[in-house]
Amino acid sequence: MGYDALGDSYAAGWGVPPYDAFGRSQSAYPVQIDGRMRIDLDDFVAFPGATTQTILVQLAALDADTDLVTLSIGGNDVDWGTAVSACLGGTDLQCAAAVGYVNGLITTAL
Repeated sequence: MGYDALGDSYAAGWGVPPYDAFGRSQSAYPVQIDGRMRIDLDDFVAFPGATTQTILVQLAALDADTDLVTLSIGGNDVDWGTAVSACLGGTDLQCAAAVGYVNGLITTAL
């Protein structure tokens, strides 16, 4: 089964070093799925910083050999890291404000 993994830093495994030249980790979930499901990870094109606008470049990986696709995208479009940082390291008020900000972006940017 041909498997293509598209997406952003979450799909690329950002946060779990070491990384290759494209910021992809061998601990990323597409690589783990590949090993557990005995599927062929044909194209691992996810990269940190990808947005809904830049995902179009990754679509070129899809071809006649593609049977399965995973896609993780949108966190960079809505500044998801702001909410994560505020909720993990800030006060409840800061967290609520950041979540409100991100929710606003979800409804307007995506």
